[in-house]
Amino acid sequence: MSTANGSPSGGGRSIGQVFASITEDIASLVRDEIALAKAEVRQSLVRAGRGALLIAGAIALVNTAFIFLLITIGYALVAAGLPVWGAFLIVTLVLIAGAAVMVLVARQQFRRITGLSRTQAAGEATLGTLRSIPDKVVEAFEREGSN
Repeated sequence: MSTANGSPSGGGRSIGQVFASITEDIASLVRDEIALAKAEVRQSLVRAGRGALLIAGAIALVNTAFIFLLITIGYALVAAGLPVWGAFLIVTLVLIAGAAVMVLVARQQFRRITGLSRTQAAGEATLGTLRSIPDKVVEAFEREGSN
């Protein structure tokens, strides 16, 4: 039983106090969860940054190795009897041909891009649904009013 001021008899907490305490505990729990999520994201970003730096370093080393491989191929052609200019011209032409093939394949891939047609259709459907809600609410009130 409670007293006239709303506090329970016997020294316990009122329903309002219990509700306020629960609300405060939930807010504290949510703040702690957000802090944990921030810490985890920060740690993941640091690890991702380190990984990205290592990958960038590896790419730089592979590019350097590829350049040395091309020079080696050029000198191998010189050793096979070609003049220096001819050997390196062959290496250069092979590289240009490879780049041309890549450009043609990329161009074909770009032509296949259709945009966001599915996303646009879903957005239009959602917008249509949202626009119909006020009409349905008015209809429901009119039905309730006629009963």
